[in-house]
Amino acid sequence: MAKPSGSQKEPLEWDDRGRPIGKNQVKYSDCIGVLLTMDNRFDWTKYWNEINEEHKDWLWINLTEIWDVEEDHKDFTLNKLAAKNFRSKKSQWKRRHYTPYATNEARLANRPKVLSSEGWLKLVEFWSSSAHKAISARNCVNRSKQKAKQNGTPPSQGDFFIKTHTNKKTNDALDDVSRLYIAQMKEKAGQDENGCQLPIPDEIYRIVMPEERHGRVRGEGLGVTPTAFFRSQTASSTSNSTRINDLEHQVSDLKRKLEEKDEEMERRIKERDDEYERRMKARDDEIERQNVEREKRIMDRVEEMLGIRRQPL
Repeated sequence: MAKPSGSQKEPLEWDDRGRPIGKNQVKYSDCIGVLLTMDNRFDWTKYWNEINEEHKDWLWINLTEIWDVEEDHKDFTLNKLAAKNFRSKKSQWKRRHYTPYATNEARLANRPKVLSSEGWLKLVEFWSSSAHKAISARNCVNRSKQKAKQNGTPPSQGDFFIKTHTNKKTNDALDDVSRLYIAQMKEKAGQDENGCQLPIPDEIYRIVMPEERHGRVRGEGLGVTPTAFFRSQTASSTSNSTRINDLEHQVSDLKRKLEEKDEEMERRIKERDDEYERRMKARDDEIERQNVEREKRIMDRVEEMLGIRRQPL
């Protein structure tokens, strides 16, 4: 494909390990993403290593028409940058345009703007197939068996809470309250393109968990520990029968207060959930808008450099 006369290739710097650096590093990766989506030759239902080598060569040739890049960088570009871009786009599409919707009809109506209708239909049908769901489930099991932190990095508060509040034998939450918190945190964190649970960041943990912490008696205010609470209630009792009677009243009263507190907590959680969903939707909409605008600018530049028109979606 001949490059239009008068156009200059974009410069690109590389470090001593063969990785792009400098001000055009992100732009180079974005350009790869645009080329991946502007032509229908790429099958998004496949893994990158299954893509036809001729299609990968097409990507490389077009990159060399736009960028001042040597053949030495072909392997890293295709097997690292393009592979990561290919995988990330699918994960983003599934998270934003597939998982939030209950039916394929709704999913097809919310197609990513950069993907053709034919390509999106094929991808939706693939994700909905029983074969893909079985593979995803198996991948999730395999991932759960791996040690989540192999590089010495401590787990997030959310991941630590789930680990310490889950029964190792049954793989179920230790109690109903913990089960509620875990379900909410997992729902907010979402899943990757294979349906595997994503890590729980600290931000989601802080949103889901109530303000009360271990070592406090709900309904009794700050500074009241369980030990001090029950000791103060039983100190004046002089007989076993009186202490038992007092404790029964305390338990009854505590249960009532806990029920009231739980209702209040559920109300506050719902309010936080609604506000969180509103903020996340607004953020996602803004990110989507910025991504579309950025890809449009890059696409215009690519078309100018290559002297082509993009295939209609």
